[in-house]
Amino acid sequence: MMHRSAFPLAMLLSAVLPVTAVADVILSDGDFNNMSPTPIFTEVSGVVVTFQAPCANCGNPTGLGLQIQADYTNATSGIGLNVLSAIGFADNLLQYNPSTQGAINSLGVSVDSNNIVTGGPNLPANNLFNPLIVQDGNDYILRPGISGPVFTVPGTSGYVTLAQSGLTAADFELFDFATGTNVNAHPNFAGDPITFGVGQFVSTSKGVVATFDYDNLQFNVSVPGPIAGAGLPGLILASGGLLGWWRRRQKIA
Repeated sequence: MMHRSAFPLAMLLSAVLPVTAVADVILSDGDFNNMSPTPIFTEVSGVVVTFQAPCANCGNPTGLGLQIQADYTNATSGIGLNVLSAIGFADNLLQYNPSTQGAINSLGVSVDSNNIVTGGPNLPANNLFNPLIVQDGNDYILRPGISGPVFTVPGTSGYVTLAQSGLTAADFELFDFATGTNVNAHPNFAGDPITFGVGQFVSTSKGVVATFDYDNLQFNVSVPGPIAGAGLPGLILASGGLLGWWRRRQKIA
């Protein structure tokens, strides 16, 4: 037989609505053994673009990493500074499905990046990172990207951490790697599955070899999530009211 005070409390527990707030789903990769290259765009013929995933000695400070290299030694043109190459790599380990896991409120991204440049004029350069989103067969790039400390080329930036938070779908533009053109379109953060990855734009001159090492790639996906115990004060107040109602009902009966 159920105790008189137990019934309304049981009713209340079954009717309590969940309380939500923003939570993070963390996707990270430090081994880079499941990368899929998208088409590579080059404005200048004679440019050789290669990558190693994983690269055995490219980690920070040691171990596995991702290495992208663009060699302009035999480029047939390229006088002055030009956007010569755009490269994209989707990481099949870093996947998220907004339609089943929850719409994305915002993104945070971080990576350890090291740029090594040989040849070319003695000029300042940026260590630049362009996160990539692949959705429904389309490539979306963060433009202008996440910029690190300036260093002098020829030379190396050394490993630095490049990070940015609070990114929304509007921060990523559709990019056509076949033609090197941008389109004013954005990913759907409440839509179909997303694969994250690395984009790399190279702006340099003829005769340069640019090497980009990456490690500890991480995307923080902020989505609505439950807060444990958040509804407790309301639960206490409501249970007291229901208990009083139940006792009054029993007296009338």
